[in-house]
Amino acid sequence: MRWVLQSSGKVDQSSRQSIVSWIEEGGKAFVEEPGAPRVEVRVVDPGAGRAMYLQTYADGVKTNNLLHLPHD
Repeated sequence: MRWVLQSSGKVDQSSRQSIVSWIEEGGKAFVEEPGAPRVEVRVVDPGAGRAMYLQTYADGVKTNNLLHLPHD
């Protein structure tokens, strides 16, 4: 997944699992799209031994706008 570090503008890529781990350790990630509010990315643990995944929450509602982002 591609990401941009807001403070420096650095652009890089990390695996989904790396981003999950980073958020679990206290990191904060957001999705920003022109003309739309910034939305926080959170980690979801579905339990039963299934892999954790990333999901956005816009206005307190679980959304899937991560699926609509370009895959670089």
